[in-house]
Amino acid sequence: CKIDRGSDVTIVSTSSYDEPSMGNVAYYLAMMGGFNFISKEAESNPLHHVSYYNIDKKMLNVPEDNGEKKRTLFQKISDYMDHLNTPELIRKQQRIQHEEAINRKKELKNLNQFVKDIVEISKGKWVIFLVSTNGIYDSDIHFATGVSNDNKRSGESTADNEVFNKLYGVMSQELLEKHHLKTDCNQSITTNNESNIAKVLGAPRTLKAFSIFISYEVTCRNSEYLYVAQTMANVIKNELDKKGCVNTDEMREYGYGFPEN
Repeated sequence: CKIDRGSDVTIVSTSSYDEPSMGNVAYYLAMMGGFNFISKEAESNPLHHVSYYNIDKKMLNVPEDNGEKKRTLFQKISDYMDHLNTPELIRKQQRIQHEEAINRKKELKNLNQFVKDIVEISKGKWVIFLVSTNGIYDSDIHFATGVSNDNKRSGESTADNEVFNKLYGVMSQELLEKHHLKTDCNQSITTNNESNIAKVLGAPRTLKAFSIFISYEVTCRNSEYLYVAQTMANVIKNELDKKGCVNTDEMREYGYGFPEN
């Protein structure tokens, strides 16, 4: 799913199919803020859930030996599938292997399109990855910028630390005062692994990005979860994308996810 609203912020849900309520929270947060929205809404194999939050660079672009032109792994598997279509080899392959190869081919195609959408829509703009967590922590919402929690200065955390630090300070205060939700940054969860989608796409050098991990206690067990999303949308709007205003009229009309009073 891709919605381009011409915003300076793109909300990305890498695991909407797999994580209960996250796709819903991410969609409405993006809608209320007027932000761009990208979401993984389907699985090529419903029996095997795959998140795009951590990915292998080789799945996107693999150099060939002997100086040959670079091809994506999807193209390699596509060539392999062409061979599978010959009668002789099809008879030698078990059906399950054939189906797994087809599912793998679909998954790689979907992943490449997902990444392409993020790159095209977010040039020079902020990307915020929303992810669920069911871990037991002292805080409810966790920010992660790609810095290890045991070495806070192990490199630039975002493309614009000053802007991010201000956003985090305001967001933490708002979530605590309005919803009694605690936050932390690069403490409970870190994203400094090389397979993290933001790093794969060039953060922090060529991509302004950070992640927000939201507890299931907020997204699934809190009847006011969209009120929380509204607060987050307000802060993101004020700090990163001042065009337009937060829109909650339709949801407020039906009282969906907002306080009863």
